[in-house]
Amino acid sequence: MRPFFLAILAALGIGLVTFSAFFFRPKISISVEPATATITFSGNTTAGNGIFTVLPGEYELAIEQEGFIPLRRTERLRVGERLDYTITLKPIPQPSASTTEQVLLVGLSADKKTVVYVGNQGRTLLSRNGGQEKTLTPDSFDNPSFFSVSPNQDVAVFRDPNGELFLHDFKRYNLVEQEQFLYGRDIGAIDWIYPDGSRLLYSYAPASGERSLVAADRTNKNLERVLNLNEAGIADPTVAVSPDGKMAILISRPGGDFKNYNMYLFDLFTKRARQFTTDGSKIDARFKSGGTRILYTHFEEDPNGLNNQLLSVMDADGRNRKDFNIRATLDQVDFLSDTQVVVAATEKGGDRLYRLDLSSGDIEPYYHGALRGIHFTKLVLSGDKSTAYVTGSSNAASKSGMLYSIKLETDEYD
Repeated sequence: MRPFFLAILAALGIGLVTFSAFFFRPKISISVEPATATITFSGNTTAGNGIFTVLPGEYELAIEQEGFIPLRRTERLRVGERLDYTITLKPIPQPSASTTEQVLLVGLSADKKTVVYVGNQGRTLLSRNGGQEKTLTPDSFDNPSFFSVSPNQDVAVFRDPNGELFLHDFKRYNLVEQEQFLYGRDIGAIDWIYPDGSRLLYSYAPASGERSLVAADRTNKNLERVLNLNEAGIADPTVAVSPDGKMAILISRPGGDFKNYNMYLFDLFTKRARQFTTDGSKIDARFKSGGTRILYTHFEEDPNGLNNQLLSVMDADGRNRKDFNIRATLDQVDFLSDTQVVVAATEKGGDRLYRLDLSSGDIEPYYHGALRGIHFTKLVLSGDKSTAYVTGSSNAASKSGMLYSIKLETDEYD
């Protein structure tokens, strides 16, 4: 008889569970602003506020309204549970146009709140904080193709249309006393030797056939030829110095065949260069903010003809490489932290902003108002990382563009 009673008890238990699940079903009540938003839960859709009674389990919740950032999350409801939601959707932020002309975006000033750019038809260095524009230099330039300010922001180097490199001394932004002089000819890629930027590292290729990597002071004197590029087998390199000023990444670019573009690590103290990629196709590289890893791009032809660079990351010794299916130049990337970046991915209908985790590869889209057909030529983040300043152009290959500020918002809700 004992098995009979056990069977009865089991049946009663199942019945009790079924009874509880049915008669003590969980309920979720949702109140949303704006009231016209669409709520979808457990396959049912309603507008405005909604009350849903369901069986215990896991359900997808979506709240959507045109012009607002959607909310999507998974809810797991237990027997008899009651949930009350009051949710206010966040409006999709609209990009704010800061200029009415094409400018060359330089970066941020020392306060990390003021964006700096070359404007006034390429003649003047300007800054903007909110709606206030400030003139930082006289009309001293002629559409420079390259402009870089020193780490302490007291001088800058720029390249004129003839390819010559000049140094501009701001004299504490005193417009009267500022001066500039020819820094040098036959200079290729150049970067500041951090952290103080009192010296620079550049490639030198005069008509004589000499090919050298040179370290020099701001007057291009007290220079030291730190590497014979011909002997090292490095041609026309890119130059990117580590944040501590101890190492530099060089990408050798012989001829026009990307298959031969490889990466070298140069030690500024031992004066030795070590090749640490052999698969070619490297285009540009720089150290991450902590200096332990290298963010770089490699060549892969874009079927849309917009951007042939794909983003990758590796350790500073060349190991632990991770490739991302994201088309972007390094000018379209800035660091949120040592493990996360904001990237403007080049897409056919115009670039989109994403948050990329360099460790996991997870990518999260940012929401912003439509800039249809606009490609972001350069991107820098505000000091608090809440705003992206970008230059945008309809030409994906352009280095200049209209200046916009974009509030960075994801679909994360409290």
